[in-house]
Amino acid sequence: MTPNNQTGASWYADPSQGSIPDSFNLFQEQFLKPLGKTAVNIEREKESAEYGSVRFEIDGQTCLYRQAKHTPKKVGQFAALWKRPAMSGEIAPFDYDDGIDRVIILVGEHPRFGVFVFPCRLLVEKDIFSEKSIGGKRAFRVYAPWVMPSAAQAKRAKIWQCDHFVELTDTTQGLAQLAKVL
Repeated sequence: MTPNNQTGASWYADPSQGSIPDSFNLFQEQFLKPLGKTAVNIEREKESAEYGSVRFEIDGQTCLYRQAKHTPKKVGQFAALWKRPAMSGEIAPFDYDDGIDRVIILVGEHPRFGVFVFPCRLLVEKDIFSEKSIGGKRAFRVYAPWVMPSAAQAKRAKIWQCDHFVELTDTTQGLAQLAKVL
């Protein structure tokens, strides 16, 4: 798998550009379609555009898509995952009752890339989604298998996160793994 397709779209393109991020379009074309899956009700979430935020449905399940970002001082990548309950209000974590079934987060360090596919219940257990508006986070750091964090908390996070990681660098292997989790 190369990071680009015939149209010049790139897994590593700026996720804030375009009506739908290149990486999401590539994910659909190169992985969902070959699995016979179709993303419907695709909606770009404008407020988190820098993270390639998209909401969509697949097989009747509501999914959130994010493209994680590198930050200069820490290993891993950073993903924003929040909602704004009122147009002028403060941001808040997603809640178990918001009807989100899965969160898909793209990560990459050229030439490797992949996705974390987190079920909603797991994100509640890890205090990333709130439950009954209690707890939750607005963002968190993700650690792909090739990332070697040194902090104990980051190492613990990497362990549970990698149980939900699908490497997409090799298309054939990626398709087989993705078929099991979608």
